[in-house]
Amino acid sequence: MATVTLGITGGIAAYKIPDLIRQFRKLGIEIHCIVTETALRFVTAETLAVVSETDVVVPATSGSSIIRHLHARQSSDLMVVAPATANFVAKAVAGLADSPLLSAFLAFPGRKLIVPAMHDTMWLNPATQRNITQLEAWGVEIIGPDTGALASGDFGVGRMIDSEFIILKAQLMLLGTPRLNDRRVMVGLGGTREAIDPVRVISNLSTGKLGSTLAHALALQGAKVSVVSTIPQAKNPHIANVQMVSSAQELKSGISEIWPNQDILYMPAAVSDFKPAHQSSDKIKRSSRMTIELDPTEDIIGGLVRLPHQRIVGFCLESDTKLRESAIQKLKTKRLDAIVANTPTQFGSDTRDFWVITPHGETEYTGLSLVETASVLIALGNDIF
Repeated sequence: MATVTLGITGGIAAYKIPDLIRQFRKLGIEIHCIVTETALRFVTAETLAVVSETDVVVPATSGSSIIRHLHARQSSDLMVVAPATANFVAKAVAGLADSPLLSAFLAFPGRKLIVPAMHDTMWLNPATQRNITQLEAWGVEIIGPDTGALASGDFGVGRMIDSEFIILKAQLMLLGTPRLNDRRVMVGLGGTREAIDPVRVISNLSTGKLGSTLAHALALQGAKVSVVSTIPQAKNPHIANVQMVSSAQELKSGISEIWPNQDILYMPAAVSDFKPAHQSSDKIKRSSRMTIELDPTEDIIGGLVRLPHQRIVGFCLESDTKLRESAIQKLKTKRLDAIVANTPTQFGSDTRDFWVITPHGETEYTGLSLVETASVLIALGNDIF
């Protein structure tokens, strides 16, 4: 079981932390909380102790708790500070240790994640930006903040990023997922829909779960991510661009437009192989029988012009008996750098079985979670360069 030390500072976003802890616990991750004095104005130690099922380290007038909070350096796999105020960030950079949380942060030798939350004027202040840059230079990971309504009633950048992304980032760090700093990455995802008439479509069972998880994970690992999707995406301040499409032709147009400025394309989108030869402008009336003539859709990846530095990771969906044979054939004919092969049983599943095939070899994976699968694919993107 992974163990996370969770530091909580005195931002109003601290009221969201009990729910964050519940989400960690659902994943089987053990949480140990350390709070600042001001954090206790927004969330009680008793509440944190109940949801985490562990004792909470609080500021003490004596040194009796010093051993307990320094124990984090031996017992935890990751340290997360959420929310992290401008005051905490500044003190962390200065190396101050005037609270149990700052002492633990200073002593912790492992991976650290800071989740800033503050007013936009404080976040945008040059001193805060300098401090964030310094922490990143020391290897501390930073995610957020988001843009939106602030506690003051103002609108701006400074909201704590949504809990789902804190959880995702923590999982990626626990898995040792490599960063793709500044790589320009595009993800095409979702199942396409081909219109029969204004109310009916031909589609498939793709949920886009894996593609969405991959896109958000790539962004949290430092890539500059653009998404072309047939399904709505959760707002992630680290994703540069999201373009919504529906049909295979729209997906192709969106990818073709963005592709010249990208380094990697991941293509988990389930693209319809056929579309109606004729689309009715009016709703077709019910009848005893109707025949729909179908035309093949265009090959999206095969039609892309590639520059020498660009890489493409394709996906292949095929029945068990033809899976590897079909994947290897597509790898060659489409000149892919890698292909991910799985069967139709994987549609919508929260665990994945798949093959990763490159010109240099094959690896089989079974029973991986969506986040674990995304971690494997991010490492693959790092390896093919």
